[in-house]
Amino acid sequence: MKGPKTAERFGEAHLFEIGMGPSATAVVELEEATPMVRFLDLRSPVGIDLVRLYLKTPRVDAAFASAMAKLLGLHSAMVRHEEAIENLRQRGEEFRQRNQELHLQILSLKMVKAKGPLMRHLETKMREISQRLQANTIAIVDHQEKVMVAKVQFHDGLAELTLEPKAASHAAR
Repeated sequence: MKGPKTAERFGEAHLFEIGMGPSATAVVELEEATPMVRFLDLRSPVGIDLVRLYLKTPRVDAAFASAMAKLLGLHSAMVRHEEAIENLRQRGEEFRQRNQELHLQILSLKMVKAKGPLMRHLETKMREISQRLQANTIAIVDHQEKVMVAKVQFHDGLAELTLEPKAASHAAR
């Protein structure tokens, strides 16, 4: 901090002791800082963007930056998996609709007692769509598991995160 070492407050005024001789002049630099407390939701895009911006500042503690970079990586992984889940759910809905269409077509053919290559083709297609739907469901579960693991790692890393430099936290003990 720049400025004289000895300072006191008198009401709203800040008084600084400056040792000088008679008729002397001096330039005094004062630096003032206001502590700020801000709560961030690291699950929100705004919170993540603010943390990324903070990590670009030159005064960031290297240990904190490293830990936070790991958390940001976990967050990115969670977002990717959640997007994949959403895409797979949409694809699964398309498979279900197509399966329903095939089912209705097969029922229509059975009502008119039509058999033959068309019926076999539709039944084969229905089995293929069912297999795709099953594989799609397994992929969703796999991504959900990865999201859960990343969330646990994220919350664990968040619990261990501190803004205090290592030396200060050891000296306080």
